[in-house]
Amino acid sequence: MFKRDTDIIARFGGEEFIVLLTENTPEEAFALARELRQRMSKMLMPYKGENISTTLSIGVASAIPGTDESRATLIARADKALYRAKREGRNRTIIDSQDRHLLLQE
Repeated sequence: MFKRDTDIIARFGGEEFIVLLTENTPEEAFALARELRQRMSKMLMPYKGENISTTLSIGVASAIPGTDESRATLIARADKALYRAKREGRNRTIIDSQDRHLLLQE
């Protein structure tokens, strides 16, 4: 799924991860995030003799290289979308409000 040399996946805090994609539109990033969440929900994980399903809450934010936006601002926007996904019921993919004009929320 995230197989290009430029795709970066890293732990960012205790339970959070960052997926950094280059040369993707916000629509493409949202679609990939939604696909990841859907794939994870179908996986069963063994835990104490039982198989349990997992959920993901995902916040998506985008930036255009060369703009004045800092990395910290981009991460803060993604984090805000993530916490909105959690507040609205978890197991959701939410795009940042600056990219909301795309109307790609679920």
